[in-house]
Amino acid sequence: MNKILVISPFEEFTNLILQVKKESKFDFDVLYNNLGMTELEFFKYSTEQAKRFAQESRYEVIVTRGGSYLEIKKNVDIPVVEVKITMLDVLRTVHNLKKNNITRIGLMGYLNIIQDSKELGELLGVKVYPVHHGTNKELEYLIHRALNEGIEIIVGDGLSVSTAAEYGLPGLRLIPQKETVIEALHTAKTILYARKQERLRHSQFAVILNSSSEGIMVIDEQNRITLFNPKMEELFGLNCKEVIGKDITNVFESHQCLIKLLQAKEENSGDVIELNGKHFALKLTPIAIKDQFLGMVANFQDVTRLQMLEHSVRRKLVATGLKAKNTIDNLIGESKAMQAVKQKIKCYARYDSTVLIYGESGTGKEIIAQSIHNLSERRYGPFVAVNCAALPENLLESELFGYAPGAFTGALKEGKAGLFELAHNGTIFLDEIGEMPVSLQARLLRVIQEKEVMRLGGNKVIPINIKIIAATNRNLKKAVIEKTFREDLYYRLNILTISVPPLKDRIEDIPVLCKHILKKLCQHYKKNVPILPDTLHKLFQQYTWPGNIRELENILERIVVMSSQGVVPDFVINEIIEELSENNSSSHFAKNLPSYHALAAEMDEQKWILAALKEARGNKTLAAKRLGMNRTTLWRKLKKFNIAESVKPIRSD
Repeated sequence: MNKILVISPFEEFTNLILQVKKESKFDFDVLYNNLGMTELEFFKYSTEQAKRFAQESRYEVIVTRGGSYLEIKKNVDIPVVEVKITMLDVLRTVHNLKKNNITRIGLMGYLNIIQDSKELGELLGVKVYPVHHGTNKELEYLIHRALNEGIEIIVGDGLSVSTAAEYGLPGLRLIPQKETVIEALHTAKTILYARKQERLRHSQFAVILNSSSEGIMVIDEQNRITLFNPKMEELFGLNCKEVIGKDITNVFESHQCLIKLLQAKEENSGDVIELNGKHFALKLTPIAIKDQFLGMVANFQDVTRLQMLEHSVRRKLVATGLKAKNTIDNLIGESKAMQAVKQKIKCYARYDSTVLIYGESGTGKEIIAQSIHNLSERRYGPFVAVNCAALPENLLESELFGYAPGAFTGALKEGKAGLFELAHNGTIFLDEIGEMPVSLQARLLRVIQEKEVMRLGGNKVIPINIKIIAATNRNLKKAVIEKTFREDLYYRLNILTISVPPLKDRIEDIPVLCKHILKKLCQHYKKNVPILPDTLHKLFQQYTWPGNIRELENILERIVVMSSQGVVPDFVINEIIEELSENNSSSHFAKNLPSYHALAAEMDEQKWILAALKEARGNKTLAAKRLGMNRTTLWRKLKKFNIAESVKPIRSD
C-alpha cells in the first residue's frame, strides 16, 4: 500500500503528476478533482480528506502545492512536502506573456507561490497581489482591485486564476517544472524512510524496555513520571497508566529516601535501597542537553534475583567453561614409550587416586591430564587447570581456596568460590606443582587428606569431591632434600606416576607428529599441506628438541605460514637448518647433528638436479649428461631426495 499521497488542485498540475508517475519509479497515490467541483470546493474537500487520511494513518506523507500546502499543513500532524514555484518559473511565465505583447500582468497567489516576487514585479512592471487567507471575500477584493488597475491577465495559483475567470479576467496558472516535482517526491521518499527507521527504533526501544529484567522509570524535569516499564509494574505492584504523568512525591509518598535520591538530580550507581520489604540496587542517570537538566532515568534491580542469577552463572561456568578438550586420541605417537604412557592413562582413569606427571616443558603434560579426566567417570564434571607458577602467592591462595565476604581490601562483597570448589565432582590439574610456595603446600595437603576447603577469612568448612592431578618438570625428591617441597605432600602426590618421554627419546614418533601438526595448522590457516624435504626430516630426527613438541609445533607453524601452494621457500628451509645447527653448538645437544653447511650443500644439489630435469623435460639420460654424472648416480640421488616419482618425462608430438 502506497504511503505517499499527492494532492493536485487543478488539471494542468494533475497531468504533470500523472506523467511523472508513469515515467518514474515512485510509488504514490494522487487525489485530484474528478468530481466536477469548483477549485474552491476542491480546495476545501482535499483539506478535509487530508485530515481524515492522517487520522486513519492511511498515508504518512502528503505532497501538494500552493494554498493547498499551507492549508493542509495547518490541519494534519503528518509531514507535508511542498512542490515549490521558483522565481525562474515566474520569470519564464511573465517573459512569455510579454513576448506576446501582454504587458499589464497581475501576479496573484499565496505567499509561498509569489514569495520574493515583489522586487521582481517592480523590475518587470508586474503588479503583485498576495493572497493571505483564500476566502471568497479576499479573492473578490483582489480581483476587483486588479480590474480597476487595468490588469489584462492574472498569473498565479489555481484558486486565484479560477476566481479571476469568474469575473471575466483571463488567468494563467504557474506550473512547476517536472524536476521540481521529482525533487519533492524524493524528499517525501526520504521522509518516509526516516519515519520507518524511527518506528523501527521505537519498536526496538519498546521491546528492550518491555523485556528488560530491570525496572526502568523515567521522570521529567518537573519530577513527573514519563515512562514506567512492565518490570516496574511487577516490582512495585503499580499500573503504568495510573502513574504516568504523576509526580514522584505522590506515587512514592512512603519512600522518602527514593524521592530524595531522585530529586538530587545526580548520577548514582551504588545505592541499595529497601522498598516494600525488598532490596533494590538503584542506578540513576540524569538526562541533560548542554548542561540543561531534562529528567532522570532510574534503573531498579531486585538484589535477591541478582544473587540467584550470579549463582546460576557460576553453575553454568562450571558446566560449560571448565571443560577438558583433549582425549587420549590427541596423544600422537606409537613408540614404545608412548604406548606405555597411554596404558597408564587408561589404568589411572579408573581410580580417584592422586596422579603425578613428570615431564620436560612442552611434552604435553596437560593433554595427559585431560585424557585421564575424559576417560574417567568424572568426564561430565568440570576440569579446572591452574598454573602454580603463574600467580603470586597471595593471589594463588585466594584463587585456589576462595575467600569469604570482606576477607580483605578489594574483595567482592559476596565473596568468591575458589578453584577447588569449582572443580567439585570433577578434576583439578595443578601444573608446575613444584613451584607452589611452601606456605600453601600445607593447605593443599589438608585438601588432599580431608577432602574439604575453607575460604580465606571464613570459618565454614566446605566438603569437596575432586580428583587431583599434578605435574612438574622438577625433581621433587631433590626439592624435598633441599627443603623447598614438603616431604609429606610429596608422598601424598607420588601415588600414581607418569613420566612423559622427551621428544629426543621417541624420534620414531616425529614423522607422524609432523604429519598431524601440519594437517592441523593447514586447516587453521586454510593452506595446502607443504612437502618437507628429506634433509629437514633427517635433521628433525637427529636434533635433541629441548623445547619438545612445543618447539616442533613452532617450527612447523613457521613453515606453514611461509608456504605457498604447498611449496616452502628455500630461504625458510635454510633459516631453520641454520637455526637448529647453531643450537647444536650447545654442549647439551647431540654431537652427530649435521652441520648447516652440509645440509645446505645437499639443498643446493637437489635444486641443481631439479633444474636439469626441467631443462631436459624430464628425460633423465639428458639430465645426467647436463649434470656430468652417469644415469645410475642420478637415479640414486633422485631416490635420496625423494623426487624420483615426482618428475615424469614430457613427450613431444
